[in-house]
Amino acid sequence: MTTPQGGEFARGWKLLFSATLGVGLGLSPLPFYTSGVFVAPLSHAFGWSTAQVLSALIGTTLGAAAAAPFAGYAADRLGVRRVALTSCVLYSFSWLLLTFTNGSLLLFDASWAVVGIVGTGTLPLTWTRPVSNRFIVNRGLAFGIALFATGLFGAVVKLYAGFLIGHFGWRAAYAGIGLLPLCISLPVAICFFHDIPPTEAQEVQPETTGTSLAGALADRRFWTLGVTLICSAFALGGPIPNLERMLGTHGFAPSTAVLLASFIGYGVVVGRVGGGWLLDRVWAPLVGFVLLAAPAAGLMALASTQALGFAPAAGSIFLLGMSVGSEYDLIAFMTARYFGMRSYSAIYGVLYGFFTLGSGFAPSIFGHSFDMSGTYAHVLHAAAGLTFLGALLLLTLGRYPDTTYTAP
Repeated sequence: MTTPQGGEFARGWKLLFSATLGVGLGLSPLPFYTSGVFVAPLSHAFGWSTAQVLSALIGTTLGAAAAAPFAGYAADRLGVRRVALTSCVLYSFSWLLLTFTNGSLLLFDASWAVVGIVGTGTLPLTWTRPVSNRFIVNRGLAFGIALFATGLFGAVVKLYAGFLIGHFGWRAAYAGIGLLPLCISLPVAICFFHDIPPTEAQEVQPETTGTSLAGALADRRFWTLGVTLICSAFALGGPIPNLERMLGTHGFAPSTAVLLASFIGYGVVVGRVGGGWLLDRVWAPLVGFVLLAAPAAGLMALASTQALGFAPAAGSIFLLGMSVGSEYDLIAFMTARYFGMRSYSAIYGVLYGFFTLGSGFAPSIFGHSFDMSGTYAHVLHAAAGLTFLGALLLLTLGRYPDTTYTAP
């Protein structure tokens, strides 16, 4: 069936709005963007190092990586609405566990692991499946709109967390962050987050069309995407929670560092929406190459031992944000185009596992490098090389399989 461009958004805007809020207040952005703000208060309260505070993201990473394939399988079999709503409630309450932190790193890491496990259903693997079914002509742009909220909310929630810490303390800040999905994204999802009926899905794109999870695991392109995601996620995920401390080494005051760090979110918005628009018009691996290779320059600038002005720092951080903003678009779009919708959420879940392995371990490795040497220069140079390598690998993916896509 041919779906007019305007008709897709007219019929699907409520779904897209609910998916945007769900992604923006889900597991993807909230821990990742706010962890750096908690380094100073937790270090002051318990004497923890930067690496020790940020190593908690490893627990979240391992929990999400282990649970993501199961959440994807459940979404494919039981329905994304049921999985997303249940996970949204559990994820919101899991943040309260962090308020009981008492100086035990084991308890702190275990609490973050629980956040990762129960919050897996709030990842894009659930929110983007109905979007992929509803939008065909404008799929890339729809993904960009649904996923841009990670940057927007990442920038705002970082400032929100800093405000709560400054006025009410870090325990209240954890609780305040946890209330966001429960009070905002959940009510909207209850009203508007529905997949399209099976009969309508057959008219747009058959959900049985495409590759099974087992078929994807046997496909070279799947593993190429996996390696790309590990490389780019490490290179781009490591600096973000360390940005405040990293900018401090360049002489920026804490308040200025927080302001500069918020530019990551603005870059994410541009990368998500702009990259999504390009995905509908240009071969996706080429778009991915440009967006993932670009931040190498920003990483090299941040690695410089020379004085870094406000504008160059803001530009470098903005470039990082653009690339981070494109990664989820690329996972969602390439999963649909190269492997189809038959096992979309399950395949997305496993690919997301690669992403979390890179991004989850990176912040603590960056923090450890700083604790050991007093500089981020060495690890930033390595990150620049990795993100460029990951970008190059995308160019080996080849053309889209015709059998996984129904042209408008």
